[in-house]
Amino acid sequence: MELMIGNTGILEERLGAMTEQLNDLITQIEQLIQDNAHHARSQEEYSERFEVLNNSIEEKKAEITSVKQQISDTLTRRENVRIFLEGLKGLDSIAERFDIPSWHSLVDCVKIMPDKNIVFHLRNGCEEIVPMGDVQ
Repeated sequence: MELMIGNTGILEERLGAMTEQLNDLITQIEQLIQDNAHHARSQEEYSERFEVLNNSIEEKKAEITSVKQQISDTLTRRENVRIFLEGLKGLDSIAERFDIPSWHSLVDCVKIMPDKNIVFHLRNGCEEIVPMGDVQ
Protein backbone atom coordinates (compact mmCIF):
# COMPACT_ATOMS: atom_id res chain seq x y z
CA MET A 1 0.00 0.00 0.00
CA GLU A 2 2.81 2.40 0.87
CA LEU A 3 4.49 1.78 -2.48
CA MET A 4 1.26 2.27 -4.43
CA ILE A 5 0.58 5.60 -2.76
CA GLY A 6 4.19 6.74 -2.83
CA ASN A 7 5.21 5.49 -6.27
CA THR A 8 7.41 8.12 -7.89
CA GLY A 9 8.48 6.06 -10.91
CA ILE A 10 6.42 7.97 -13.49
CA LEU A 11 7.44 11.32 -12.02
CA GLU A 12 11.09 10.31 -12.00
CA GLU A 13 10.84 9.27 -15.66
CA ARG A 14 9.31 12.67 -16.48
CA LEU A 15 12.07 14.35 -14.52
CA GLY A 16 14.72 12.44 -16.48
CA ALA A 17 13.14 13.38 -19.82
CA MET A 18 12.82 17.02 -18.76
CA THR A 19 16.45 17.10 -17.63
CA GLU A 20 17.51 15.80 -21.05
CA GLN A 21 15.37 18.48 -22.73
CA LEU A 22 16.95 21.15 -20.52
CA ASN A 23 20.45 19.93 -21.38
CA ASP A 24 19.53 20.03 -25.08
CA LEU A 25 18.31 23.63 -24.75
CA ILE A 26 21.50 24.60 -22.92
CA THR A 27 23.57 23.02 -25.70
CA GLN A 28 21.56 24.96 -28.30
CA ILE A 29 22.10 28.27 -26.54
CA GLU A 30 25.83 27.56 -26.13
CA GLN A 31 26.07 26.77 -29.87
CA LEU A 32 24.18 29.97 -30.67
CA ILE A 33 26.63 32.00 -28.56
CA GLN A 34 29.64 30.28 -30.18
CA ASP A 35 28.22 30.83 -33.65
CA ASN A 36 27.58 34.49 -32.92
CA ALA A 37 31.14 34.95 -31.60
CA HIS A 38 32.74 33.45 -34.72
CA HIS A 39 30.46 34.60 -37.55
CA ALA A 40 28.98 37.93 -38.52
CA ARG A 41 25.23 37.60 -37.95
CA SER A 42 22.32 39.95 -37.54
CA GLN A 43 22.32 40.91 -33.86
CA GLU A 44 18.58 41.38 -33.95
CA GLU A 45 18.13 37.79 -35.20
CA TYR A 46 20.66 36.56 -32.62
CA SER A 47 18.90 38.39 -29.78
CA GLU A 48 15.51 37.02 -30.79
CA ARG A 49 16.81 33.44 -30.99
CA PHE A 50 18.71 33.86 -27.71
CA GLU A 51 15.57 35.19 -26.00
CA VAL A 52 13.45 32.28 -27.26
CA LEU A 53 16.01 29.71 -26.07
CA ASN A 54 16.53 31.47 -22.74
CA ASN A 55 12.77 31.59 -22.10
CA SER A 56 12.51 27.89 -22.96
CA ILE A 57 15.30 27.13 -20.49
CA GLU A 58 13.57 29.08 -17.72
CA GLU A 59 10.24 27.35 -18.43
CA LYS A 60 11.91 23.93 -18.37
CA LYS A 61 13.65 24.77 -15.07
CA ALA A 62 10.27 25.74 -13.58
CA GLU A 63 8.72 22.48 -14.82
CA ILE A 64 11.62 20.51 -13.31
CA THR A 65 11.17 22.30 -9.99
CA SER A 66 7.46 21.47 -10.05
CA VAL A 67 8.09 17.76 -10.74
CA LYS A 68 10.73 17.64 -8.00
CA GLN A 69 8.16 19.12 -5.60
CA GLN A 70 5.60 16.51 -6.69
CA ILE A 71 8.15 13.76 -6.00
CA SER A 72 8.86 15.25 -2.59
CA ASP A 73 5.13 15.50 -1.80
CA THR A 74 4.59 11.90 -2.89
CA LEU A 75 7.43 10.67 -0.69
CA THR A 76 5.99 12.65 2.23
CA ARG A 77 2.57 11.05 1.65
CA ARG A 78 4.21 7.61 1.57
CA GLU A 79 5.93 8.32 4.89
CA ASN A 80 2.63 9.53 6.38
CA VAL A 81 0.96 6.28 5.29
CA ARG A 82 3.81 4.30 6.83
CA ILE A 83 3.39 6.14 10.13
CA PHE A 84 -0.38 5.67 9.95
CA LEU A 85 -0.02 1.92 9.34
CA GLU A 86 2.46 1.64 12.21
CA GLY A 87 -0.16 3.24 14.42
CA LEU A 88 -2.73 0.73 13.25
CA LYS A 89 -0.46 -2.20 14.12
CA GLY A 90 -0.91 -1.34 17.77
CA LEU A 91 -4.67 -1.86 17.47
CA ASP A 92 -5.59 -5.51 17.92
CA SER A 93 -9.24 -5.07 17.05
CA ILE A 94 -11.84 -2.41 16.50
CA ALA A 95 -11.85 -0.11 19.48
CA GLU A 96 -14.83 -0.46 21.75
CA ARG A 97 -13.91 2.51 23.90
CA PHE A 98 -11.98 5.76 23.50
CA ASP A 99 -8.25 5.15 23.70
CA ILE A 100 -5.95 8.20 23.87
CA PRO A 101 -2.82 6.50 22.41
CA SER A 102 -4.87 5.17 19.48
CA TRP A 103 -6.38 8.62 18.93
CA HIS A 104 -2.92 10.22 18.81
CA SER A 105 -1.60 7.56 16.44
CA LEU A 106 -4.46 8.18 13.97
CA VAL A 107 -5.48 11.84 14.29
CA ASP A 108 -3.18 14.79 13.62
CA CYS A 109 -5.65 17.54 14.51
CA VAL A 110 -9.35 18.39 14.62
CA LYS A 111 -10.92 21.69 13.59
CA ILE A 112 -14.45 22.90 14.26
CA MET A 113 -15.48 25.07 11.36
CA PRO A 114 -17.94 28.01 11.33
CA ASP A 115 -20.17 26.04 8.94
CA LYS A 116 -20.80 23.53 11.77
CA ASN A 117 -18.56 20.84 10.33
CA ILE A 118 -15.82 19.02 12.21
CA VAL A 119 -12.69 18.43 10.12
CA PHE A 120 -10.43 15.56 11.19
CA HIS A 121 -6.90 15.73 9.75
CA LEU A 122 -5.56 12.19 9.93
CA ARG A 123 -1.89 11.29 10.15
CA ASN A 124 -2.07 9.50 6.82
CA GLY A 125 -2.67 12.83 5.10
CA CYS A 126 -6.41 12.27 4.65
CA GLU A 127 -9.11 14.56 5.88
CA GLU A 128 -12.59 13.59 7.06
CA ILE A 129 -15.42 16.10 7.36
CA VAL A 130 -18.24 15.27 9.76
CA PRO A 131 -21.32 17.51 9.96
CA MET A 132 -22.03 18.58 13.53
CA GLY A 133 -25.71 19.20 12.93
CA ASP A 134 -27.67 21.74 14.89
CA VAL A 135 -26.14 22.18 18.31
CA GLN A 136 -28.34 23.86 20.90
